Amino acid sequence: MTSLTTRLDAVDRGFLKRLAQQSDRRQPPIIKRSAMVPAPPLADRPELPPVVLADSLPETLVDRLLRAVPEAWANLSERVEDARRSGAVVIAITGARRGEGRTTVVQCLSRALAQRGLRVECHDRAPVETDHSTALHDEGIVLVDAGVWFPSGPLRRARLERQSLGCHAAIVVRRADQPECAARGVALAAVGLRVLGEIITMAAPTTHSLHIM
Repeated sequence: MTSLTTRLDAVDRGFLKRLAQQSDRRQPPIIKRSAMVPAPPLADRPELPPVVLADSLPETLVDRLLRAVPEAWANLSERVEDARRSGAVVIAITGARRGEGRTTVVQCLSRALAQRGLRVECHDRAPVETDHSTALHDEGIVLVDAGVWFPSGPLRRARLERQSLGCHAAIVVRRADQPECAARGVALAAVGLRVLGEIITMAAPTTHSLHIM
């Protein structure tokens, strides 16, 4: 007959055996060293592109101009909004010579208007094809980089009428080193365009200005 001590020893041995089996099942599998793939040398690893944070992006010219004279852009934006409410949808940005910064003005003004919650389309010439413009049908605004409307020499009404076809209002861009010419505003009004303002560009940082006519 088996004694009580012998039966307890058998129970203890069985408990320890089950405990050891459970411990083996919880351990992760052992990976043989021969199955491991060695990492490539640092010199052979492909270079990843640097991570650029949004806060570290370089400031553009448009950013600097909007920050330099925010009141002026807000004033001009209000003029454009007022013109839109009266039916002037297509706004031409024009001038008298190349290199005046008309394209930059279009970009700045479109950003300022978009920040006010308006839908803006930008075109690089007039007239704007109405079939392809959604802004003309949903209370949006169309800005046109209209190029040079006032070359050197006398103002010719017939030429100005052809160039401004399809536009409802205009903004004149003038370099700071060029003289003011009131006749341009008069000529634009004569062909039926509303003059929203004059932008002075290429000025020193202390004289940046935007003159509303």
